[in-house]
Amino acid sequence: MPDAEPQLPRELAQALAGVEEIDLVVHTHLHVDHVGWDGAFPNARYVVHADEWSFFSTEESLAGRPHLREKVLPLAEAGLLALVDAETLVAPGVRTVPTPGHTPGHMSVWLESGGDELVVLGDVVVHEAQVADPDLVYVSDIEAGQAARTRKQLLGELAAEGVPTTVSHFNGTGRFVRAGAGFEWKPL
Repeated sequence: MPDAEPQLPRELAQALAGVEEIDLVVHTHLHVDHVGWDGAFPNARYVVHADEWSFFSTEESLAGRPHLREKVLPLAEAGLLALVDAETLVAPGVRTVPTPGHTPGHMSVWLESGGDELVVLGDVVVHEAQVADPDLVYVSDIEAGQAARTRKQLLGELAAEGVPTTVSHFNGTGRFVRAGAGFEWKPL
């Protein structure tokens, strides 16, 4: 978030990686709390879904969202924005999958290495109440009906397969399991 304490560069340094070593940034979507480090990685290309860019790059959208003008638009102008429009392998073991609803071009990210998987959901769910009741609309879901359909379908797949998952607004990694008509989040 704007004006938040900058923890990511310190955490990268602790992991023995510097900002110059980051060569890929995948945006699940372009809300203010998901673009704060844009431009901080000088050697990165920034991946955004084409529908997301189309929706958020209008004059009206840019006028009302200073974070886009300050963080994302300069990347587009510098040719650093890579647009995808379907499931896309963006690097070895890194695949983007459209998960629309929260925003028109919302994506989730599948990471695969040595037979292990991890899914980064972004904001497919933003609160555990949406896990228990996938039809529950969040105030920032732009396409509420689509968001609910995406949540039910994706959480069902993840629960059936037991795939470890990271959710942007939850702490840590966990798994989804079926619980009645909804699901439950089980931290690992």
